[in-house]
Amino acid sequence: MIRSRLRPFAVSFSLLVAACGDETPKPVTPADVSSTADAGAAPSSESVATPNAKPDGGAATYRLVVSFISLGAGVDSKAKDQVNEVINKWRIAKSVDLKTERVRWGKEGESDVCSGLDELSDADRSKFIGEVRAAVGKNDRVVITENASCHETR
Repeated sequence: MIRSRLRPFAVSFSLLVAACGDETPKPVTPADVSSTADAGAAPSSESVATPNAKPDGGAATYRLVVSFISLGAGVDSKAKDQVNEVINKWRIAKSVDLKTERVRWGKEGESDVCSGLDELSDADRSKFIGEVRAAVGKNDRVVITENASCHETR
């Protein structure tokens, strides 16, 4: 009698174990990520940023990564808008297609805006990063990193 009750559980457990694989997660490639602009951003012919791939096949490195994080209350949409304004301002002022990659990785709207900034000179890259930092200010829901990789998509 006990065997007959355990049989459905044993079969279900066996199927579950068989379905689990031991695949390791693969790094995000530009083909894996949608590069559509966030709602509210000015429409543009945005193209995907070209990361600097590591020779060992590791995660790609971007010159600037802006991460919008949540501390239990969602991301700061005002900060997202401010970063989008800086990007669009530079696109217009420098007449360049400043390539960015937007990666959504969290359950509460967490995302990254990543760019290699290859279209800008070294001096302009520093100015651009400074403007992004100034626009965001001291915001505990925005993390700005340089020479880093984007989060993997969910």
